[in-house]
Amino acid sequence: MTDQPVQSIDVIDTFEKLRAELLQILSQLRHLQWQQPTACEGWSVHDVAVHLLGDDIGLLSSRRDGHHEPARFNNYAELIAWINYRNDVWVRAARRISPKVLIHLLRDTGEQEMAFWRSLDPVADGGPVSWAGMEPAPVWMEIAREYTEFWMHTQHICEGAGVIALKTPEYMHPLLDIFARAMPHTYRYTIAPEGAIVTLTVPEVDDSWHIRREGDKWRQYAHLDAASTTTVVLPADVAWRLFTKGLSSEKAEAKATVTGDEALAEPLFKMVSIMA
Repeated sequence: MTDQPVQSIDVIDTFEKLRAELLQILSQLRHLQWQQPTACEGWSVHDVAVHLLGDDIGLLSSRRDGHHEPARFNNYAELIAWINYRNDVWVRAARRISPKVLIHLLRDTGEQEMAFWRSLDPVADGGPVSWAGMEPAPVWMEIAREYTEFWMHTQHICEGAGVIALKTPEYMHPLLDIFARAMPHTYRYTIAPEGAIVTLTVPEVDDSWHIRREGDKWRQYAHLDAASTTTVVLPADVAWRLFTKGLSSEKAEAKATVTGDEALAEPLFKMVSIMA
C-alpha cells in the first residue's frame, strides 16, 4: 500500500442521526435529570441543551443569514473570552425555557441547519477551523467541527443525566478523525529530523492518524508505509476527553501507551481540538 494523505469526510448523515438520538434522549428525561450537573462547570443538563440551541441559532444567523454581532478582538485569548461571556449570558437567559419548548426548538433549528449544510458545496472554502490552522477550511471541515461540538455536548448531557452514551464507532470514528486533523497545527513548532513520523492510534475505532516531517512542516496522512518514529495509543474515551480539555495531559499520559521517541509524543498530550 502506498502513502495515503488524509481525505475529506462527510458527516452530514451521521450528524443528522446524532441530533435525532439526542432529541429522543431529551424527550425521556425526568425533571430531576434536567437539573443534574455536567462536566461543563456551573451548567446543568438543561443548560448544556440550551447552549446547543444557542449554537444552532448563532450558526444559522451568522453563517447562513450573514447577521454578525459587532465585536472586535485583538488576539485569540480575547476571542475566547468573548465567546465564553456570550455563552454564559445566553444560558442564563435561556433557563426560563421549558424542556418541552427546548426540544421543539432544537428540532426546528436542527432541521434548518442540516438543510443549510446540504445546500453548500462541501469542498468550497469556508471559514477557518482555528484549532487546525488559521487559513480558510473547506466546508466539509466546518460541518465536521460542528458535529464534534454537538457530540461532545451530547456526551455531557448523557453523563449528567445518567443515560446511555452515544459512543459506538459510528459516532466516535468521525469524531476522532476530525479531532486528529489538529495534529499538524499542534506540531507546527516542533522540530524533528526529516521524515520523522508521529502516529496516533485509537484501537476502539480501528484507525490511526500520522504526521510526517517534510521540510519545515508536518504533513498528515491516513497511511504511511514507513515505520513510525513515535506511536501513541490512546483509548477512545481518553482521546476525546484529552482533545476537548476534559482530561489533563498527565492523566491522559498515564493511560496511554507510547513507543519510540517519547519526546515527540509530548505535543500530542497538549493538543486541543475545540475553541478553548
